[in-house]
Amino acid sequence: MQKKLILFIHGLGGSKETWGKFPELIKEDGLLTAFDVAVYEYPTSLVQVKSLIAPFSKLLSLFIPPSNLPTIQDIAEGLTTEIRHRYADYEEIYLVTHSMGGLIARKYLIDIIKAQPDEIRIKKLLLYAVPNNGSDWAELGRLYKHTQIEQLAKKSDFMTLLNKENRFYKLEEYLDVLYVVGLEDSVVNEQSALGFWGNTNYDSVHKGHMNIVKPTDVKDISYLIFKDFVQDKRLPRFTGKSEIPNLLEEEVKNSPFVKEVFASLLTQKPLMVLYYQKFTRIVKEKRSLKQQAYHTFNENVFELEIPTFQEESTYFGYLAEACKLSGRVDSSVRWKDALKQKLENGERLLLLISEIDNGNRELNTLLSNDIRALQTNHENLFVLFIGRKKLAYLVHGENELSPLNGATELFFPLQNLLLEEASVVQILEKVKEDCDLLCDNIGMEWVAYSTTKVIRTLFWKNLLKNQEGHFAWQNDEVERVVKRYCGCE
Repeated sequence: MQKKLILFIHGLGGSKETWGKFPELIKEDGLLTAFDVAVYEYPTSLVQVKSLIAPFSKLLSLFIPPSNLPTIQDIAEGLTTEIRHRYADYEEIYLVTHSMGGLIARKYLIDIIKAQPDEIRIKKLLLYAVPNNGSDWAELGRLYKHTQIEQLAKKSDFMTLLNKENRFYKLEEYLDVLYVVGLEDSVVNEQSALGFWGNTNYDSVHKGHMNIVKPTDVKDISYLIFKDFVQDKRLPRFTGKSEIPNLLEEEVKNSPFVKEVFASLLTQKPLMVLYYQKFTRIVKEKRSLKQQAYHTFNENVFELEIPTFQEESTYFGYLAEACKLSGRVDSSVRWKDALKQKLENGERLLLLISEIDNGNRELNTLLSNDIRALQTNHENLFVLFIGRKKLAYLVHGENELSPLNGATELFFPLQNLLLEEASVVQILEKVKEDCDLLCDNIGMEWVAYSTTKVIRTLFWKNLLKNQEGHFAWQNDEVERVVKRYCGCE
């Protein structure tokens, strides 16, 4: 009988205690008796300063870093040694990871694929709340010189290189990978936990960053996801171009938002920007948009996730690969010329551009100017941007010459948004010097890129909304909290 192992890998500041009852539940499950269970532990100690918790998160504190912590690369090398020697007898290994543990596993697997792809014994990789594209919270590491937290920052050298390698050594081509998103996770946002734009190998749960890996019993949703994945019982999702159905799924057919987007894109202007505010869940809508895109454009769709590269050559080289452009592309001019050659074949092309907030403002502007120039002479180029503040700057900016000025604009729909009072107060703490302005009627004319900093801040953090062309409070409860905090009453 094949020997099988489930190996848990905890995250930053974690230990075997991270998993709670998870390992015991597996050992007691009569349907999983073929599996042994183990935990990979590594140095990642943190010292808590409780007085500084509130401004940053309910779930995590601010930490004083210990010295001499290993890098994620070092920990991945240690995992290689453990699997090679301690678990040499297992023919199949299933990695169950949490947070930074998922990055350790990804780094380990990419290194193995690069060196000895035929020797991979990992059958499945389960990623619970993993910051695959970094974490905003990790920016604190730059202030406190914490080796591992610094590497978790979105624009860190480690994160950039890991995701660049993953484009060439795709894990999904060697093993089954499942991403699990915590919808109440204040540490790793939804887009980062998903890994990449258009990913369909995921499940979402109404849990936070820590309890997502602490199932209480065998009926807990976190445990059921794990069990179905391990036993190959997970129902498949729509998984890519080769499996696009001729008939659109019901969620696309019945989505007014998707219908409006493509009606505008095809009949009004071939350039559209889609905004979303903080706390807005857009996973389902993005999936539906992608499905409609492939259905409408006969697979002539290129998905561009804006990279974090700061150099023009690497930025546009990355985008050229995503567009399958030939030749040397190391500048804005070369990218535009190469795409022009593709457009001159006459077929309609759609660019799906997301994660614009990752990019350097100057390089994003070059890209937008290139797109404007191409559209002037090529009616067969259609472009759909998805983003937040930086996208609004490209449309409105500080003057009327912003590169995407005049593009058709839509917002992802909000779905019963409820902000806790503590979350509202936390946001207000950052703009408390502007309380006098907030005590007045907001009533300003709405524009996505407001010239008033405090209005811009509160809008993108979802305390304000566009109501009939003017700024208004998101709801009565938000207005009540603001007035009480600022002493308006």
